[in-house]
Parts: sequence; C-alpha cells; structure tokens
Amino acid sequence: MHTQKNIFAKPNTSGIAILGLLTAIRLVLGSSLFTFGNNYIQFSCAFIATFFIGMWFGPFWAAIISGFADIFLTLTSGQLYFPGFTLSAIVGGIIFGIFFYQRKPTLKSIIISQLLVIVIVNLLMNTTWVVILNHIPFETIFVPRLIKQIFTFIIQVLVLYAITRNKTITNLGNRFRK
Repeated sequence: MHTQKNIFAKPNTSGIAILGLLTAIRLVLGSSLFTFGNNYIQFSCAFIATFFIGMWFGPFWAAIISGFADIFLTLTSGQLYFPGFTLSAIVGGIIFGIFFYQRKPTLKSIIISQLLVIVIVNLLMNTTWVVILNHIPFETIFVPRLIKQIFTFIIQVLVLYAITRNKTITNLGNRFRK
C-alpha cells in the first residue's frame, strides 16, 4: 500500500512542468472538441491524461487535477456546475493513482481499474447525477449507459494497454520522480 509520503510527494521542477502540460492536455481532451455524445451519454478521451497523471504523480495529483479540470471545463463551457461530477472526476483520478502510481501497469490492473471506474464512477455516480439533474427515472437511463460503458471499457482497456507497452512513454515518468 502507498505511504502518505508517496501519495503526497512533490514533483521536481521538470515534473511540475509536465504536470502543467498534462493538465492542459486533460483540459483539451475533456473539452467539447474531444467529447462526443449528448447530455445523457458522452465519451471523452480525457482518461488518457488522467491515467498518466495518476501513474506518474499519484492519486493525490490525479484527484486534484481531475477535480480542477471538471470545474474549469464546466464553467468555461457555460454549462450548469454540479459538484457531483467533480466528485466523480476526483474518484476516477484516485482510482488511476492507486492502481498505477509507482507500479508497472499490467493488463490485469488496467482491466480492474477500468471496471472500478466504469461501475463506481460512470454507472453509479454519474448516472445518479444525470438522474438528479434531469429528473429522469434511473431505470430509463441505466440500460443505455450500461451498453455505452461496455464499449467504453473495451476501447479504454485497449488504448491504455497499447500506451503501457510503449517503453518511451512509460519511462518518462521516472524522470519526474527523481
């Protein structure tokens, strides 16, 4: 298990620069340019940046950046801010950080982390927030979201597994923790 020192570790100077860059990438990938769908079912590529932040900087930074990105993107898009989605983003960042910080990602850890994100964050938490905001019965929206999450799971596992097989990308993280 992670110690408090590891979870809250300060990045070095180049790590801070990369954390800023990953935050910008997270904002771009989470923006409407890279988000597809409607108010009930959406797909975003922001999980890629969140994965790197969690893997290279840990659950604390992944949670902070994910929460910040949710608030920033909501306010700059003109949409109604709802703190539940910020909580969901934070939990997703924590899951990525717990599973991948200072660990070599494996297919098993990618599958388990994605299952947790999909079940806890996307299906339970986010569906609840959509129900609260849109006054739609849970049962009405759950099945379409479940079907979407099955496809999302497959896509995200394949993308993350492909990324983790690239030694150049994964070894970059070692430079930011020195």
